[in-house]
Amino acid sequence: MQLEGSIKVITDFGSNGVLVFFILTGFLAADSRVIRDNKILYWKKRAVKILPLYIAILFFYFGIQLVQTRDLRTAIQYVMTDNVGGTWTLHTFILFYLIMPFIANIVNSYKRAWIFCFVTFMLRAVLILFDWGSVLSPFRHLYFCAMGVVLWHAIKEKKECSMIFAALAIVILWLIQRSGDYYLIYSLLFMPMIFCTQSISVKHGVIEKTVNLIDKYSYEIYLLQGVVCYLFVDGKQLGKMAVLVSMILGTVVTVLAVYWIIEKPFERILQRRERMKE
Repeated sequence: MQLEGSIKVITDFGSNGVLVFFILTGFLAADSRVIRDNKILYWKKRAVKILPLYIAILFFYFGIQLVQTRDLRTAIQYVMTDNVGGTWTLHTFILFYLIMPFIANIVNSYKRAWIFCFVTFMLRAVLILFDWGSVLSPFRHLYFCAMGVVLWHAIKEKKECSMIFAALAIVILWLIQRSGDYYLIYSLLFMPMIFCTQSISVKHGVIEKTVNLIDKYSYEIYLLQGVVCYLFVDGKQLGKMAVLVSMILGTVVTVLAVYWIIEKPFERILQRRERMKE
């Protein structure tokens, strides 16, 4: 929307919200009973949720590139890049979901969770130091997933104060060192914030219903906003209000259509198979 000044600084900060997703992935995976009792079912549920829409978006951009370039090799190379339509996080999430069932069995205590966090931090430091490319990017972000595992075990073993103290102490150390690694600083601050939400309840009915509605379609909104921007905004001479209206209405219509055409059928197939097994 061509924002400027302080408001742009705030809105640009929104990209750090990806770290919250990574931390929550580790937290929710550690909290899942299915991940320990039935790895195959866990993978199936994650695959049904993630892959259909992800593959559909790749086909969308593949088709666009094929039409524009009329070159099959160029179109294939384009969709093989790591950030087609802003989907770079999907590689990271897929890695998390693949390995977390094994991690959950090994990292079964608060102490081990911190060891896991330290190991992934060192892995991240090495990958950054040697500037190893985007192929290994998911492993670089595994550290944030480990933070979520630490948070879950801290709550389970009632060591929240120890976790918060350790997180804030590392933040202070990083600030003293004048480290430019703000991803690390923000993520450590997000940990106690996520913990605090465990005891916060929203009693306002409208707010609760709105949040639940957005939550239901959050994955679709996250992936499809890039498609909506490409279709309705990019390359067009639009005013700020026109951009806002186009993005909101376009996202709502596209999300609902994609949910019922692509995702809902796959959910029904998985549910039908589970009922047949029972």
